[in-house]
Amino acid sequence: MDGSRRALQALAVATLPKGLRTRLRDLRARLVDLARAGRMWRNWLRWEVLGKVWPPDRLQVIEIHHPYLGLFAHLGFCLDLLSMAEDYGFEPYFVFSSPQYLDPDRGSSWFDSYFRHLHLSDEQVAEAKRRIAAGRVTRIFSTSDILPKHYEPHFSVAEARRLIATHIGVRPAIHEKVEAFCKEHFRGRPVFGVHYRGTDRGSEAPIASYEEVIGLVRAHLERHPEFEAVFVASDERDFVGALRTTLDGVEVIHSGATQIADRERAAHLEMHGDRYLKGEEAVLDCLLLSRCAALLKSPSQLSGWSLLFGGDIPAWLVNEYYADTNYFPDRLLPRANVT
Repeated sequence: MDGSRRALQALAVATLPKGLRTRLRDLRARLVDLARAGRMWRNWLRWEVLGKVWPPDRLQVIEIHHPYLGLFAHLGFCLDLLSMAEDYGFEPYFVFSSPQYLDPDRGSSWFDSYFRHLHLSDEQVAEAKRRIAAGRVTRIFSTSDILPKHYEPHFSVAEARRLIATHIGVRPAIHEKVEAFCKEHFRGRPVFGVHYRGTDRGSEAPIASYEEVIGLVRAHLERHPEFEAVFVASDERDFVGALRTTLDGVEVIHSGATQIADRERAAHLEMHGDRYLKGEEAVLDCLLLSRCAALLKSPSQLSGWSLLFGGDIPAWLVNEYYADTNYFPDRLLPRANVT
């Protein structure tokens, strides 16, 4: 459906009486819930019943296509599916075909642009690509498209780190950039990590002011004078400038990311610019945060995944997600305070 047709439908709905609009929204939500439940019962039949009689192929090619999810939300899908794969005895090969980070010159899956399947042999990778060429893939929009009914992955941070270390590797070229940046800028020092997320405009969590976040950074540095530098990742360059202006005697380091900064909306919702570079900058910021000795962060899966790619470091949330948007691993983190 094109944009003009959507706009006409929205206009038609807007002209309906308020009570009827409310009932239509409620009906739509119920239908969505019913469809989701139906898919999960179907999956239960596939994996729990038929799978006992006809075991599924050991190799499962799973294509994730969701034009409104960020890069690390896609990886969150992978985490759920890796847990399921171990429980049901199959090996997943992930294809990311969502348009947000897709550069056709680099192939049809941007998973391969940034990551590697560590658990698969060369023969399995070749077979997966043959199946992709033949259209033999399981395409999903959400995890309910494949997870069975009653199956609910639950992770500790340690278990998530094990799954990632076993199955998902970073491309060597990206790893080399991280190592070179740390050698030049971190220089073996303990670095305090800060992630400030601004462009979602409060859609998932209340917006923290610059003053509030900088106050928390200063309070932490005063308590821990061993930190000589701060690495900051942010989609707002003004925040980076404010931090540099405010902190005296502490070096403020920034990756220089350009594609994920100063957009009107969250970067994953916009399609202009260099899509590959947008994703690479996000992955680099995540991995650089993972190399810090402590982390103060906005609610975000980018910096949440830095805790999964990295070691066990102290981390705090600037503020919390709204109740209906409470992602792992952020939901396990304490709220920061100045005391």
